[in-house]
Order: sequence, then C-alpha cells, then structure tokens
Amino acid sequence: MPDALGLADVERIRYRERLEKSCQPVADGRLAGGRRRGPLKSRAAFGRHSPMGSMSLLATLLLAVFLVGTATGQLLFKAAALRAKRTGWGALWLALAFDPLVWLGIAIYVCEFFVWLAFISMVPLWQGVMVANLDILLVMVCGRYFFGEHITLTRLVAISLITAGVVMVGWGA
Repeated sequence: MPDALGLADVERIRYRERLEKSCQPVADGRLAGGRRRGPLKSRAAFGRHSPMGSMSLLATLLLAVFLVGTATGQLLFKAAALRAKRTGWGALWLALAFDPLVWLGIAIYVCEFFVWLAFISMVPLWQGVMVANLDILLVMVCGRYFFGEHITLTRLVAISLITAGVVMVGWGA
C-alpha cells in the first residue's frame, strides 16, 4: 500500500480514519473518548460546504448580487469618467470628486463588500474567487450594451472559455 499511494497519502488516510472513529457517538450520546457532542451541527448541515464543492442556492444568490454590484459600480465609474472630460488632471479629479455617480458607485462597493463576506463564508475561498471572475464577462457585455464598446471575436472566444471553466469549477461539474 505505501508503494502505490505514497507515505504521505497513507498517513492522511489513517488520520481521516482516526478522526471519523473519534466522532462516532457511543450509546450514551457522547463521542468516543468521553467528549460530549456540541450543540452545533456540521457546516454541511447548514448548506455551507457541500461535499462535491457545488454551491448552495443562497451562495448562488449572494454571488449574483455581488456580480450585479460589481458591474453596476464599474458602469457608474465609467459613466462618471466619460461625463467629467476636463482639461488637466486637477480639473478631472475635482469633477470626479463631486460627481454623484462616483459616490453611488462607492456606496455600491461598500454594500458589495458585505455581500462578498457573506458569500465567501459559505464557499471555499478558491471556489469563491473563481466564480467571482464571472464579473469579467458581465462587465464586458454591459460595456458593449451601455457604452458601445467593441468586442472582437478573439475576446469573445477567450471570455467564453473563461466562463466555461469558471462554471465548471464553481458549480462542481
């Protein structure tokens, strides 16, 4: 067995077996080793981390709110930048500092921060960061729709591949 798996793999398997055995309840409701079972259930029971890595409905909804917030903030910043065309850096930054679109975008980003915290508490970090990259697709499509930005065939193919990979990783395909 050590030859096929490697010593580290064997140790990992033994550790898991010991851990599973120590968490089995005995007749009086206590765990092996005399410890009492705590009042909280496992994270999987709350729909947080599923064994397959797919996201719960609540996590998916939080992700959708996060993505819409990101795209909205980016669109507001772009609109403010287009409307604040001034000569000189000082005049440009002064115009942006007093533009309500900039402040609305900042407010959305602040709210989005708390949505992100809620989302990332429900999924593994690698998964959350991967699926949050769908904002690239959303911002690109919104840029085309609202500002008439050009999307080349190369960009379309590249973003389609990124989206397919993110969906496969994020939802456990």
